[in-house]
Formats: sequence, structure tokens, C-alpha cells
Amino acid sequence: MRLILVPTIFVTFLAQANDGQTLKEAGYKLPQTKDMVSHIEKSKMTFKNTQKFSKREYARLTNKFKYVNSWEDDFKLPSPNKNGSTQTETELSDLINLKKQRTDSVINDIQNERNIYGFRFGAIYGNDIFFNYEIDPVRDFLLEYIPDLVTLTFKFKNKFNRVRPSYLSKQIKPIIPIPEHPAYPSAHSSKANFMAIVLSNFSPCLAEVFKADGRRIAKNREIAGVHYASDSKAGAILAKQYYDYIMKSDKTRKELMIAKSFWKENYHQCP
Repeated sequence: MRLILVPTIFVTFLAQANDGQTLKEAGYKLPQTKDMVSHIEKSKMTFKNTQKFSKREYARLTNKFKYVNSWEDDFKLPSPNKNGSTQTETELSDLINLKKQRTDSVINDIQNERNIYGFRFGAIYGNDIFFNYEIDPVRDFLLEYIPDLVTLTFKFKNKFNRVRPSYLSKQIKPIIPIPEHPAYPSAHSSKANFMAIVLSNFSPCLAEVFKADGRRIAKNREIAGVHYASDSKAGAILAKQYYDYIMKSDKTRKELMIAKSFWKENYHQCP
């Protein structure tokens, strides 16, 4: 049996506590919110007056950047729609309708995707990348750059302070515990779409497959009832902005090329 050492800080950073647990197993209870709340009540709901950061999630917000210099100047996202707006009410209605897509296979994917090891791109799983090889430049590239992306995502989460959708409508009924951090933008979306962009560079022939899987992973969080569609969209926007930002560096481009060479020899190759 081969022992592969992955930095502890990264395992802590990416892994979700109690991964794979159901709501019941986690002892989780959905907050008792009124379904038919007034427009005024909805308009006042934010993350910070309905939930609070867990210690683990707050650490993601306060981690120091390694590559990002001025996040507020270098990255831009539109503000999320206001509670009670036509756009938000439409998003809530869409989330209620998405409950029809909670098939056994989709629920299984949602549970697996609660941490990055369960992300699937084509036939490749996160576990394959992070644990298959003792020396793996692909893993090393992701280890190096995903942490800043997560911290960046959490900076925007804290800035926009968006309430989770199930607080505005109890009809949504999340099937996983509601994350203890703001909704917008979706960190699952930013991570999955970033990985899809990186892997697409390695296998251009599979680019559409990888990018579709990035969108699927983000969409599953909507089906799970913990994100609005606009959270997913914002996460995808941020992933592209971040990728373009880090690729300005000669060091990053060199590391990407090394990872690409390893990928061609050990993972999927284009004809």
C-alpha cells in the first residue's frame, strides 16, 4: 500500500466536516422560518442575522492571500438581487421546482460533492488527482492555487452577506446541512469551474465535458437547496477572473505546463 502525503493544511482546507452525513445523522434542524413571510421581513434577512460563521468557515475568510494583492480592486462581481425582488422570487420558485430532480443518483452525487475529492470531471474524480500519485504536478498546481480562490470567494461572501434561500421559503427543504457562511457567490461553483478551466487546458478535446461537469457540480448545490442560481453564476465568473489573474505570472504558466505534461502521460490525452 502506497502512502501519499498531502499537506495537512490542504486537507483541512478542502474537506467538509461530516461529509456524507444526512441531515438526520448530523443532528441538523432546518431553521423554523415562515413560508409566507411579509416582504418587509424578507427584505431584512441577511446571512448575519439568520446564521453565523462557524470557526472553520471564518478561518477561510481570514486566511492570508498568497497571490492576490488587492482583491477589491482586481476582482468584480455584481451585487446579488435583493430579497423580495422579482428576480429573487423567481429564483426561489425555480429552487422549489428543482426538488423534482432529487433522484437517488443526483442525491448520491450531491453527497459525494460535499468536498472536492468527490468532484467528477469526465471519468476523473478529485480522489484520483489528489491521492493516486506520490508525485503529481497536477495535484500540486491545484494545491497551490485553490486556497487563494476559496479565500477570495469568502471575501465576497462576507461583503454581500446573502441569506441562504431556505430562510426565505421553507418549501425548499435542503437535503444537506445549510453551510455556515453566506450564499453569494457559491464556493462550490468557483472551485468546480476553476478546476474545469485548468483541466480543459490539459485535455482540450474534453474541454466541453469538463466545463459541463463544473456547471453540473454547481447546479447540484441548487438542487440540494442551499444556493440560488445567481450564486452559481457568480462563482463561475469569479473562477474565470481568478484564472486569468494568476495566469499573468510566468511562474504560474510554467507550473501549468509542467502539470500538463504529467497529465498527458498519466491521465486523459487528446488524440
